Amino acid sequence: MSIQQKATSVKKRRRRTLTNAVIATALDECLGNISHASEVLQCDRTTLSKRINDDPELLAAKQDGINRIVDIAKDTLVDKVRAGDVTATIFTLKTLGRDQGFVESPRTIVQQTNVQQEAPEDRLARWSEMLRNT
Repeated sequence: MSIQQKATSVKKRRRRTLTNAVIATALDECLGNISHASEVLQCDRTTLSKRINDDPELLAAKQDGINRIVDIAKDTLVDKVRAGDVTATIFTLKTLGRDQGFVESPRTIVQQTNVQQEAPEDRLARWSEMLRNT
């Protein structure tokens, strides 16, 4: 057996199998962040991502972690709104208050068509007349 074959054989023996429970725990600790979970588990991010996407239980664990971080963000937002933070209040009204009518009006640009251009001297005469009448 060559040295390369022996090295490959040793690598295969060192390879550990990650159980769904271990992966789910890492996803929970990392709040659904696959990159961070792969660092914690010391495995390739792409491989971990494929494993998660192929398993409904792991997908649910990933989503649970994401939901937890969203809940944390909501709690922080509520605290800031209660403290009177104007930016947090505006953000809340624009996003969560949409159904209650708190929406920012879209700016509409009206383009005029078929408008006759007035000669500068005519415009000046019109303005002068307006000033005399006031």
